[in-house]
Amino acid sequence: MIIFIGEKEAAALTLHMSVMRKSFRNLIKSKYTNDRAAFLQSYDYIMGESKKALEGQYTAYALNMNIKDLELLHEFLRSYIAKATQESDKADSVDFKEHLYILSGVRDKANECLCA
Repeated sequence: MIIFIGEKEAAALTLHMSVMRKSFRNLIKSKYTNDRAAFLQSYDYIMGESKKALEGQYTAYALNMNIKDLELLHEFLRSYIAKATQESDKADSVDFKEHLYILSGVRDKANECLCA
């Protein structure tokens, strides 16, 4: 399944997935012991592809994912955006809110691809 992302989407996705990798690893280590290697591999694959998009400075980059990668991306963004929105309401950071808006667009693209 393919999702097309732009430069800003790649930048936001790379940044936030890089920051959250350790927390994600700890989460799957404690809750998903049987599938943790597969989840971490999917997470790293998505993060690596978004880095490629960012480094290549493409106007549109095709993230080619299997269904497991797509579900992981959607669930990661859904939970991350929900939690980060609560925190951004406390702090008045325009840049962070813009990042959340961009990530919401990626989440919506993933959701559309899952529903199709």
